[in-house]
Amino acid sequence: MKIKLLISLFFISLATNAANVKDMSNLELFGVIASYLSDAKNNKDDLIKTNNYKKSFEELDERAKSGNPSAIIYRGFMDFTICQEAKKVGLNTINNSSCVSAFSAFKLAANTSKIIFPNERAKAFNYLGQMYLDGLGVEQSKLMAANSFYEAAVNYNKFEDKDNTLINLEKAINAYPDYQKAKLLLNNILNKKAP
Repeated sequence: MKIKLLISLFFISLATNAANVKDMSNLELFGVIASYLSDAKNNKDDLIKTNNYKKSFEELDERAKSGNPSAIIYRGFMDFTICQEAKKVGLNTINNSSCVSAFSAFKLAANTSKIIFPNERAKAFNYLGQMYLDGLGVEQSKLMAANSFYEAAVNYNKFEDKDNTLINLEKAINAYPDYQKAKLLLNNILNKKAP
């Protein structure tokens, strides 16, 4: 009797966890996926963790395919990580499918007209800048990298995230030292008088 009850509870738990992914935010789904992958070797034997991972991945992927810009960014993060690994082992990262997918995801999220959290749009521009700078999923372009870092800075600045604004302006100027828009914004921020 105990075994039947435990088996029933186990399957109810799996069904409940599968239903709960619909209620999770994109960040929570990404957290489940990242947590699982951080120790995939040990987690693969845990049926509940494996099921939660699969359901979370499927849900995030579905949301990204339906055009949810936040989900697109988190899906892009996963492909970006794979892309970086491809670069480490010397693969062609301009045409690598994970790199191209990550680049497309960040570009779509950065330029979407849909509602998106401001820090997510800024992150998308930041990752675009890094991809242009390193030639990941796109031909390398220091000017395009600088422009993307500048756009990230503008988005961070709108919401008074001074640290990330300055970091991205520095990246823009390092990528393309003559990028005047970045220099002008940096000068305005540094010379802004405190109220």
